[in-house]
Amino acid sequence: GCSGEVLDDRLDVKGGLHRSPARRVANAVPTRARVTMAAVGTELSSYPAVLLNATFKPLPGVPLFEDIESYTRSLPVRRMSNGRFYRLVHFPYWAREDDLLRFVQRIEKKLGGKKRNSVFYVQAPSGRGKTACVLPAFLRSNFTHYLYLACDNNNGRHFKVMPHAPAANALLAEKQGAAFALAAVKVLLGSPDDEDAYEIPLDPLPPSVKKTQAELASYLKQKLGDDCRCLFHLDEHRKMCDRDAPYAANFSRGAMATLASVAGARVVATYIDAPPLPARASSEVCRSPLALPFFDVWRALKGVPELRELVRRYDPQTYSREELRLFATLMFRLGFKLVQLGLN
Repeated sequence: GCSGEVLDDRLDVKGGLHRSPARRVANAVPTRARVTMAAVGTELSSYPAVLLNATFKPLPGVPLFEDIESYTRSLPVRRMSNGRFYRLVHFPYWAREDDLLRFVQRIEKKLGGKKRNSVFYVQAPSGRGKTACVLPAFLRSNFTHYLYLACDNNNGRHFKVMPHAPAANALLAEKQGAAFALAAVKVLLGSPDDEDAYEIPLDPLPPSVKKTQAELASYLKQKLGDDCRCLFHLDEHRKMCDRDAPYAANFSRGAMATLASVAGARVVATYIDAPPLPARASSEVCRSPLALPFFDVWRALKGVPELRELVRRYDPQTYSREELRLFATLMFRLGFKLVQLGLN
């Protein structure tokens, strides 16, 4: 390992130079992530909490970033079969490293067009690791702040608008969605432990979307610094308002467009359905799909004590062709079963 003091000379949550994506994925790891992963080791890099502890720096005056404990409480949780909630950051994330780096390349790539913004999204069935994949990707990127905005299934710390149905007018609903996004970011940074504040009052007379976007950009610069590059993770995005309301899609579009409008920021939305945005190249704000990183069964073998004997015994130099085929079949069946059970 490497002490935090040594890492702090080179790692800064508020800084980080942007590097153009290299052609080869192996060479595309950002400087911050490369130094951190070298310090903690390959196996420990599967644990988001280890990488987070190595890079986190307190930010006085911003309650969310006051200390690592406060920030960790803002991160995703999932309810397990025993009825208890567990924070995903404390569990290993076993995915192929190349897939994670391609994920990072996609969201860090300079977007085409002068005015068009994209909302990236991961769409998959429940229990496939949609929510869990975004923080590990952030920890391998040059974004400076990961801001998790859950709209459901987060043990009370999820944002919703009340009344739950937006205005029965397309333009007004979009303005209300923009105001909702601004209010949610302010709650997350300013009073993250006040669960009552996560219920955002519906603004009956919100300002224009452009004005709200300008206020959000100004607020983030004031709180996080001029060089901040935020990665917004909008989880369970369809639950932010009543989806049966006539203009619910407009409300969601206003919220997503506002987050995506921040200079240098990116939005990753996760849910079982795609965001209510048009396909790429058809609108000023559009959606862009991301591939969910593949589960790495070999990392799982190394990480589970009961399975490490398989790794120790595996010797491709001495195994017969039949033994190699059997081992590969076992790996496939194990990986398939784990995915079938649910990676959460």
